Amino acid sequence: MGEEKYPDIIELKLKLHFSAKDSLNSTNMRKFIEIPMEVLECLFSGKCVEGSLRFDAVTGKIMFRAYNRESRKPGYERPKDKLLASLEHGWLKESPKCIKYYCALKKSIGVPRIVSAMEREMRIVTGHLVDREIVDRV
Repeated sequence: MGEEKYPDIIELKLKLHFSAKDSLNSTNMRKFIEIPMEVLECLFSGKCVEGSLRFDAVTGKIMFRAYNRESRKPGYERPKDKLLASLEHGWLKESPKCIKYYCALKKSIGVPRIVSAMEREMRIVTGHLVDREIVDRV
């Protein structure tokens, strides 16, 4: 699969060379970092891949392990937030993990009007959430 796209990569790993001083005899030595092919495909497509470098005592090599992110999987789409209520100055949305409330008012109308508008919107939001809970329980 990866060999067609990247002909200069023959194995399923990429070997990066870097120099380091050996503490015993102060000679240069080479270390190899093994990177899985799926990580290379993400890198070549221009994505940033976060992960960790670890020394594998069994093989004696440094391994790069990418963090298992959902967004890296093919065909993954972030679930869209469901709009529960559209308000005069904002909205109320539901995501898979939380309820989001947003209200934006201009500073030029003054603090007393901002406070009263926010209280009015909050009453609308709480009423909507209570109604929704009653309907869900029935």
